[in-house]
Amino acid sequence: MSSIPVRITFHGLTVKGALESDILRRAERLRIYHPEITGCDVVVEVPHRHQQHGRLVRVRLALATAHGGAIVVSHDASLHAEQRNAGTPSTTKSEEADLGHRHARVAIRDAFTAARRQLQDGIRIHRGAVKRHTAVPRSKEG
Repeated sequence: MSSIPVRITFHGLTVKGALESDILRRAERLRIYHPEITGCDVVVEVPHRHQQHGRLVRVRLALATAHGGAIVVSHDASLHAEQRNAGTPSTTKSEEADLGHRHARVAIRDAFTAARRQLQDGIRIHRGAVKRHTAVPRSKEG
Protein backbone atom coordinates (compact mmCIF):
# COMPACT_ATOMS: atom_id res chain seq x y z
CA MET A 1 0.00 0.00 0.00
CA SER A 2 1.58 3.26 -1.09
CA SER A 3 1.30 6.44 0.89
CA ILE A 4 -0.94 9.34 -0.04
CA PRO A 5 0.84 12.25 -1.74
CA VAL A 6 0.39 15.16 0.67
CA ARG A 7 1.15 18.80 -0.11
CA ILE A 8 1.38 21.01 2.99
CA THR A 9 1.47 24.81 2.93
CA PHE A 10 1.95 27.08 5.94
CA HIS A 11 1.14 30.80 6.02
CA GLY A 12 2.07 32.91 9.03
CA LEU A 13 3.45 30.03 11.13
CA THR A 14 7.06 29.40 12.07
CA VAL A 15 6.83 26.05 13.92
CA LYS A 16 6.33 23.48 11.17
CA GLY A 17 8.21 20.23 11.91
CA ALA A 18 5.86 18.68 14.44
CA LEU A 19 2.80 19.94 12.58
CA GLU A 20 4.02 18.40 9.31
CA SER A 21 4.49 14.98 10.88
CA ASP A 22 1.06 15.23 12.53
CA ILE A 23 -0.58 16.10 9.20
CA LEU A 24 1.21 13.26 7.37
CA ARG A 25 0.15 10.76 10.03
CA ARG A 26 -3.48 11.90 9.95
CA ALA A 27 -3.58 11.91 6.13
CA GLU A 28 -2.28 8.35 5.98
CA ARG A 29 -4.85 7.27 8.56
CA LEU A 30 -7.66 8.50 6.25
CA ARG A 31 -6.78 5.63 3.91
CA ILE A 32 -8.59 3.32 6.38
CA TYR A 33 -11.87 5.05 5.54
CA HIS A 34 -11.30 5.43 1.80
CA PRO A 35 -8.46 3.39 0.24
CA GLU A 36 -8.56 5.25 -3.09
CA ILE A 37 -7.42 8.70 -1.94
CA THR A 38 -5.05 10.02 -4.60
CA GLY A 39 -4.00 13.31 -3.07
CA CYS A 40 -4.26 15.58 -0.06
CA ASP A 41 -3.62 19.33 0.03
CA VAL A 42 -3.44 21.00 3.44
CA VAL A 43 -3.15 24.74 4.08
CA VAL A 44 -2.53 25.90 7.65
CA GLU A 45 -2.64 29.66 8.07
CA VAL A 46 -3.02 32.47 10.52
CA PRO A 47 -5.30 34.75 8.50
CA HIS A 48 -5.15 37.91 10.62
CA ARG A 49 -2.75 39.12 13.24
CA HIS A 50 -4.96 41.26 15.42
CA GLN A 51 -3.48 41.72 18.89
CA GLN A 52 -6.95 42.01 20.36
CA HIS A 53 -8.12 38.61 19.08
CA GLY A 54 -4.89 36.61 19.28
CA ARG A 55 -3.62 34.24 16.58
CA LEU A 56 -6.54 32.20 15.26
CA VAL A 57 -5.59 29.28 13.01
CA ARG A 58 -7.46 28.27 9.86
CA VAL A 59 -7.00 24.87 8.22
CA ARG A 60 -8.16 24.02 4.70
CA LEU A 61 -8.03 20.38 3.63
CA ALA A 62 -8.73 19.09 0.11
CA LEU A 63 -8.81 15.36 -0.67
CA ALA A 64 -8.98 13.84 -4.15
CA THR A 65 -10.18 10.30 -4.83
CA ALA A 66 -9.49 7.92 -7.72
CA HIS A 67 -12.97 8.30 -9.19
CA GLY A 68 -12.73 12.07 -9.51
CA GLY A 69 -14.44 12.85 -6.22
CA ALA A 70 -13.24 15.61 -3.96
CA ILE A 71 -13.74 16.49 -0.32
CA VAL A 72 -12.95 19.99 0.88
CA VAL A 73 -12.97 20.94 4.55
CA SER A 74 -12.30 24.40 5.93
CA HIS A 75 -11.94 24.74 9.69
CA ASP A 76 -11.58 27.81 11.88
CA ALA A 77 -10.82 27.26 15.55
CA SER A 78 -13.90 27.63 17.74
CA LEU A 79 -14.93 26.57 21.23
CA HIS A 80 -18.71 26.69 20.87
CA ALA A 81 -19.26 22.90 20.62
CA GLU A 82 -16.89 22.04 23.46
CA GLN A 83 -18.41 24.69 25.73
CA ARG A 84 -21.91 23.46 24.93
CA ASN A 85 -20.90 19.90 25.83
CA ALA A 86 -19.25 21.01 29.07
CA GLY A 87 -22.21 23.18 30.05
CA THR A 88 -20.16 26.35 30.40
CA PRO A 89 -21.63 29.67 29.31
CA SER A 90 -20.96 30.66 25.71
CA THR A 91 -18.50 33.38 24.85
CA THR A 92 -18.14 35.83 22.04
CA LYS A 93 -15.77 35.14 19.15
CA SER A 94 -13.25 37.68 20.48
CA GLU A 95 -13.11 35.91 23.87
CA GLU A 96 -12.48 32.49 22.30
CA ALA A 97 -8.96 33.40 21.20
CA ASP A 98 -7.99 33.99 24.81
CA LEU A 99 -9.23 30.56 25.90
CA GLY A 100 -6.37 28.70 24.20
CA HIS A 101 -8.31 26.90 21.47
CA ARG A 102 -6.47 28.65 18.68
CA HIS A 103 -3.63 26.16 18.48
CA ALA A 104 -2.79 24.75 15.08
CA ARG A 105 -2.75 21.14 16.26
CA VAL A 106 -6.34 21.36 17.51
CA ALA A 107 -7.54 22.99 14.27
CA ILE A 108 -5.74 20.29 12.25
CA ARG A 109 -7.32 17.53 14.33
CA ASP A 110 -10.81 19.00 13.87
CA ALA A 111 -10.34 19.42 10.10
CA PHE A 112 -9.21 15.81 9.67
CA THR A 113 -12.11 14.62 11.85
CA ALA A 114 -14.57 16.45 9.58
CA ALA A 115 -12.88 14.96 6.48
CA ARG A 116 -13.10 11.46 7.99
CA ARG A 117 -16.82 11.90 8.60
CA GLN A 118 -17.38 13.05 5.02
CA LEU A 119 -15.44 10.03 3.71
CA GLN A 120 -17.52 7.70 5.88
CA ASP A 121 -20.77 9.31 4.71
CA GLY A 122 -19.69 8.97 1.08
CA ILE A 123 -18.90 5.28 1.54
CA ARG A 124 -22.29 4.68 3.21
CA ILE A 125 -24.10 6.35 0.32
CA HIS A 126 -22.06 4.37 -2.22
CA ARG A 127 -22.90 1.08 -0.47
CA GLY A 128 -26.58 1.98 -0.31
CA ALA A 129 -26.60 1.91 3.47
CA VAL A 130 -28.38 5.27 3.63
CA LYS A 131 -32.15 5.34 3.43
CA ARG A 132 -33.50 7.40 0.60
CA HIS A 133 -36.88 8.99 0.91
CA THR A 134 -39.30 8.30 -1.89
CA ALA A 135 -40.89 11.26 -3.56
CA VAL A 136 -44.38 12.02 -2.38
CA PRO A 137 -46.73 12.18 -5.38
CA ARG A 138 -48.28 15.58 -5.80
CA SER A 139 -51.94 15.90 -6.59
CA LYS A 140 -52.91 17.51 -9.84
CA GLU A 141 -54.70 20.75 -9.36
CA GLY A 142 -57.51 21.42 -11.67
